Amino acid sequence: MKNKWFLLFILQLINSLVTAVFLSQAKYVDASYRFIYEYTSDWKQGFFLCLAILSLLVLFLIVAKRWLKSSTFYIINLLLIIFSLVGLLFSFKEFDAQASNYLNEYFKYGIYVFWGTWIFDCLVLFLFKVKYNQMVENQSSEIEIISK
Repeated sequence: MKNKWFLLFILQLINSLVTAVFLSQAKYVDASYRFIYEYTSDWKQGFFLCLAILSLLVLFLIVAKRWLKSSTFYIINLLLIIFSLVGLLFSFKEFDAQASNYLNEYFKYGIYVFWGTWIFDCLVLFLFKVKYNQMVENQSSEIEIISK
């Protein structure tokens, strides 16, 4: 059990490092990506920012999987996957547009790696087993007994 969480953390470290290095390679950044560039122009800041965002995503999904019923968790996870696919699509369309031709290829790869890691984390937590908290079931059965 602990080995798969450790492996997920190591993969997040590697992906965050790759993303940060790619994002720090940008030479010119369009106005729409100025916010990202301000925090990722130094690869160390970009590394910690990407790691924090992806770790918060995984932490949120672990807590949701543990405390919510499985159907609710699957809906939330599916919505996060759809959100990341839309983000990936909009990034691709933006990079394909005329205005973004001046962006460095590595910056584009960094954005793609970030969205790919987001999708990977969501898919992995579909597969990982997390103990469902029994307190939630006990409380709901107590509420049904009291309401009868």
